[in-house]
Amino acid sequence: VTDYYGPIIYSRFADPNAEYMPDTQEAVYKEFFCELDTAVSTLTGYVESNPEAAEFSRFDILMDGEYISWIRFANSLRMRYAMRLSVVDPVTAEKEFREASEGLNVIKAQDEIFAVPENNGWDNLTGVFTRSFDDQVLSSTVANLLTNLGDVEVVDMYPRLVSNVKDANYLGIYYNRHYVANTDNPTKQYWLDGIPENLDPRALKIFCLPDDTEAENYIDKYLDKSAKDFALLAVDAEGKPILDDKKQQKRIEIDATKCWNGYPAGTRATWSSTVSYNELVSNGYGPGCTLPMLGSDYCNGKARIYFAPWESYFLLAEAAEYGWISNISAKEAYEAGIRSSFEYFGVSEYANKYINSTNYNRVGTSVAFDHTTEPSSFKATYVDGYTKETKEIQYQYPVASKTLYGKALNDHITKIITQKFIAQMPYQVL
Repeated sequence: VTDYYGPIIYSRFADPNAEYMPDTQEAVYKEFFCELDTAVSTLTGYVESNPEAAEFSRFDILMDGEYISWIRFANSLRMRYAMRLSVVDPVTAEKEFREASEGLNVIKAQDEIFAVPENNGWDNLTGVFTRSFDDQVLSSTVANLLTNLGDVEVVDMYPRLVSNVKDANYLGIYYNRHYVANTDNPTKQYWLDGIPENLDPRALKIFCLPDDTEAENYIDKYLDKSAKDFALLAVDAEGKPILDDKKQQKRIEIDATKCWNGYPAGTRATWSSTVSYNELVSNGYGPGCTLPMLGSDYCNGKARIYFAPWESYFLLAEAAEYGWISNISAKEAYEAGIRSSFEYFGVSEYANKYINSTNYNRVGTSVAFDHTTEPSSFKATYVDGYTKETKEIQYQYPVASKTLYGKALNDHITKIITQKFIAQMPYQVL
């Protein structure tokens, strides 16, 4: 809450004599660290004096009832909060992180995940993604991150999708009259009529392709609509509607079945005359039928993760990269985080190939930790959506200085944050 709103009522909560005076965000964080430090010290002392104590297990509805589990959780939270101060108060951040990570007594295994069960209903445990009218679709940003990352071929993971796979250097069909240009997305205005040759192995564990009825996480929130029911309304080069003999606007039919495309952030037909002719993203049902969506396991209720081992490892990797800690190297922690995430998603067989990959995703980041060469433009192919001609273009990656990070596209920090972002989806992203 304080990360969103700044000052909040915390230390004086429920104290009418304080007139509900809010604490500054700095004060809130200091209180966090104090409370976590006290909790760890108290529980550690108790466990050392009472190693067989198990009375807490009767009341623990979240974890395994072991005091040590809560100690690990407290240390892990402390690392998370410390890292959030890495820019605004690096001195405090380093101090708190060092103390929290000493001995690496943090969440590091799958059976230590802190998660809360969710239901598919209308109660206090109702999942945030379960509503039938929600369509949590793939965004363009995430699509670019997952495409080509890791050098693992889709056909190796899903042989049944072989006919849908497109070459790694193919961008798709270019529809510049139907997608806006005022974005720095390097794949803007392209519609991929299939699946990229290479995808991060977690991609199709998190998202389900449109109308992929054979997928283990298949979901269909709009039973009366399909991936073939939406089109682009034809316009000429000046944006004027093209009419048929009956004075009806012509339609460019699109079959989005098993296609990998992201929703352009901020797209709404009422904001753009260009997009108003694009039913794939402007129709109320369009995105949920034509774009990959969070799979059924998330949308039908799934344990909501609040802290997992991969987060611990990526936090440790970042801290090691800053020189805060020496009990684990940045590379070791980074690779352990990837392996932990792969284990959770059940794709560990691809981990070795993935970790050693020097392939760039669509935004210029590779996986291999020691591969820090910045990406160069490359020759890509596409199809002109209006003339049907196959053409070539020099694909340009984002300009590093214009990104939020502003330093590089493929350095260690970029790799760590990229992997942390992917592993945390859709919960607690950063």
